[in-house]
Amino acid sequence: MGVDGEIYTRVLGKDAVTESGNYIVTIQDKLLGNVIETVTTIKNGHVGIEPVLNTNKIFMDEETGIYYVFANAKNKDEMIERAQAAGCGCMYLEQMNGKDVPQATFRGKAVTVPKIVINECGVKYHIVSDLPAYSEVCVRTYGYLKAQKVACVYLLPSQPGDVIWTVVNGIPEHSTVIEEGEVKVQNPGGEAYKMKEAKLHKLYDYVETTPEGYQLWKPKPGLQKWVKSPINIICPLWGGFEVLVTPLININDPSDIYGCNYIVFYGCDTYEGTHQVRQVFLPINPVTQQPEISSILQDGHIRSLESIPKVDYVEAPDLILLSSLLRSA
Repeated sequence: MGVDGEIYTRVLGKDAVTESGNYIVTIQDKLLGNVIETVTTIKNGHVGIEPVLNTNKIFMDEETGIYYVFANAKNKDEMIERAQAAGCGCMYLEQMNGKDVPQATFRGKAVTVPKIVINECGVKYHIVSDLPAYSEVCVRTYGYLKAQKVACVYLLPSQPGDVIWTVVNGIPEHSTVIEEGEVKVQNPGGEAYKMKEAKLHKLYDYVETTPEGYQLWKPKPGLQKWVKSPINIICPLWGGFEVLVTPLININDPSDIYGCNYIVFYGCDTYEGTHQVRQVFLPINPVTQQPEISSILQDGHIRSLESIPKVDYVEAPDLILLSSLLRSA
């Protein structure tokens, strides 16, 4: 993607620099209108500052070669204007029948939303417009699992109108805006996100307030239903776009379906996972009555929900083996 540098200069400004193949913002971020050099995180009870790599900011449509930036609910108009001035397209969300639906514009005109986009590092993502429908495609194809959240969360200061950046190991994953009745929480690995305050009290119990003034909350006992996505996706979530690498998708509440990056869910070299898998359920092939695993992709694109019949599910007997299979699918 040889024109990345040119695009970044026009959109981010001449003072954007490169390091180890990734763009790191060292001045005012021209896309977002504020400085995004670092984020404050709490890990192992200690407050720290982490750099934010400037990836997942500009994506190329695999089919047309058009570059796109993504807008959240707060900066939509500004991002469309900046993108047009820079020669990029812009993807944003429109409310339709109570749902956030991806839209795309390029050079002042509406265009078809891309099916697959590629980020600055060459990583491909499938655009998922309807996360609940996509989740059901995955469930019918691969089955689902039940997991207990084991990681506590920190309750961080916030107020309506605040923009939350979700950052995983230095990579921006999501940006959204705090609304009335919502709070900002953070997992131990540094992943911050918003949550309904009522949901916080439903799923967590208060433990203590740290010397720095942050509240620590522990998860209540109870299994939640998840499904594994074997591909990278970008989908609408809470007023913004979420960029997810082979995520686990929470399908416990049909009215609040969301994704979790697999390294957050399972853990990695720098922190333990947020969840522990307790049960795995596989779809049963109605002809052979045996567990069946096929693929959600057809001709390189996600299969439609209508093309996959409803099936029954059976609990897998060997949890450890099947969990490892689900992680590597």
